[in-house]
Amino acid sequence: MTSLTKKRFLVVDDEPAVRLLVFTILSEAGYTVDLAGNGSHALQMLNRRPYDLIISDVNMPEMDGIGFYRALAEKLPEFKKRVLFMTGGLTNEALSFFQKHGCRYILKTFEETDLLEEIHDMLDK
Repeated sequence: MTSLTKKRFLVVDDEPAVRLLVFTILSEAGYTVDLAGNGSHALQMLNRRPYDLIISDVNMPEMDGIGFYRALAEKLPEFKKRVLFMTGGLTNEALSFFQKHGCRYILKTFEETDLLEEIHDMLDK
């Protein structure tokens, strides 16, 4: 198995407190973490380097998580199965989108162990 320290994640969320929380959890678990404040910024970062996993908020200004996923699927389809969504309020629209596209998601507020379990499960696939 590859060392955890070699795994690089991109966390996309417009809320600085959420970015910091997820950054701290993942860094303490041994992962390398980069941060983006919205989907547009995340796409720019993805053009510069590959990521093992992307953790993205759904509701963000400029480009929300679903818009980001659609752009990702079109421009960088190899990343489609590497996205874990976070959402504070699961709407019927978001749930339908997740189900249609086979997307994984976790509800805010989540426990650290729940986040890490989702990540480990995704990395194992």
